[in-house]
Amino acid sequence: MDIKGIADTHLLRNHGSTELAKIILGENGKANFMFKILKTSIMHKMAGERFIVVRSSHFDDITNKVDNVIVDRDTGHTICALDEVSPKTMNDENEVRLTEEILAIAQTQG
Repeated sequence: MDIKGIADTHLLRNHGSTELAKIILGENGKANFMFKILKTSIMHKMAGERFIVVRSSHFDDITNKVDNVIVDRDTGHTICALDEVSPKTMNDENEVRLTEEILAIAQTQG
């Protein structure tokens, strides 16, 4: 399956649509989405002038399990990528799976 197919499958499964307007309308009412906006805003404020904190694309969220990216303004280099995990969404099986996925990504993509 190509990248668009992967993204469309995720969007349909998690948002019920591939239309941007419908996805945004649906996301804006979800507590998890609001938490991500708040978390990104707080991280950006705490990072200071040298760093930019941005939300990742839907593709990175789906494929690379990344919610936020921190970029150095001076060099343009990515400093790190983060994914928040809440106790509500985690159980032992999910934790092991997520840990394995993150390690695999880190080992292959640095």
